[in-house]
Amino acid sequence: MPRLNRAATLCILGAALILGVAALVRPIGFLLPLLAPVPVVFVREAELKRKLALGAAAFLLPALIAGSWVIRNGRSTGIWTLSTIGAINLYYYRAGGVIWVHEGGTLADAINSLAHAPGLPKPSEYYSPELYHETIRRSIHILTADPIATVRMTIRSFLWLTIVPDRSDLNVFLGLYGGTSVTYPAAIGITRRLHDLFHSRALTELIILDVLMMIFVWVGVVRAVLALLKEQATPAFLLLIPLVVAMLMMVLAAGPEATGRMRTPAIPFLARLAGVGWSNAVRMTRETID
Repeated sequence: MPRLNRAATLCILGAALILGVAALVRPIGFLLPLLAPVPVVFVREAELKRKLALGAAAFLLPALIAGSWVIRNGRSTGIWTLSTIGAINLYYYRAGGVIWVHEGGTLADAINSLAHAPGLPKPSEYYSPELYHETIRRSIHILTADPIATVRMTIRSFLWLTIVPDRSDLNVFLGLYGGTSVTYPAAIGITRRLHDLFHSRALTELIILDVLMMIFVWVGVVRAVLALLKEQATPAFLLLIPLVVAMLMMVLAAGPEATGRMRTPAIPFLARLAGVGWSNAVRMTRETID
């Protein structure tokens, strides 16, 4: 464990600064400032007051960065939030997904009906303060009116998000011909997706590799959790923190619009857990052989 010297202090504050910037880049990381004080726990040979002060500074630095942006948005638009994307996803996709389940048709039909409800001609990413609060109110009402449909939609989208590769963007980036010609909600239209995918052998092979890599990661995560439950991994909270953060980010992104790229913010936390899980498996195997 490092000592609380100038180098350790600068590293912790530098990491806290990066967390603040990361929250601006991907608003789904708005909880990341809560992780900033964690490294202070491992600093040894330091007075409690100094550790508390450094921990507070590590939290306040990214929190102030995100908070400053919230203030900027509030003063400029009257909407006091880090980003309106959360309200957009909540209304058009989470609430829209529930309406789609109830009324049938397509997800696009449900989204358009939600846009028409407050008087919009089509879905819009530009909100007035009144429309922002109105869509949040409508979303909560729709989601809580049928909690079973909400949970079912979230679980299905979450499971899809755990493995699904982002083949469409990869298709465009590589200039191949295996992407999909139709936009489907998560876990829907799998037959058509596969039919389009098989048009390109190269893209098919890359997607298979991507899926296998994600399976490898998730097996490692499961191994880490099992080691945690069996008290074979210490300290336990070092695994619980990335596990909780990764799951929270995945749940927040689990909607009908879910694609592989929405898993990206959780990948660093999942990779850490997978590393612990596989390392622990290798260690136990060696001990058994010896």
